[in-house]
Amino acid sequence: MNNKIVVLWGVIIFSLITLIYVLGVNETKKEDYTEFKELVRLGVDSYMDDNKKWPKSGEIFSISLKDLNKYDYISSLKYNNYNCDGEVFVEKYNNKYNYEYKLKCVNEL
Repeated sequence: MNNKIVVLWGVIIFSLITLIYVLGVNETKKEDYTEFKELVRLGVDSYMDDNKKWPKSGEIFSISLKDLNKYDYISSLKYNNYNCDGEVFVEKYNNKYNYEYKLKCVNEL
């Protein structure tokens, strides 16, 4: 009976270590778009300044990455060999602007 419990605990510990390792490897492979989002945010801010499009409280403003690129508010739709597309939503809430990014970036082959 004791031998079975030791084997069971061994299997449980081995499974947990393997799971933690696999999850850690997957997390490191994910692309971090923080830098790209900051460039997009600056482009959105410039666009809203130039066109007086800042949303009022409770309103939502949206713009596509293609439009930001078309009007030269961002220089490229590429980021680290990824072609990106999507939309940015800006909402004013409690005198603060919240940005939501709906980005889809596909690796160039």
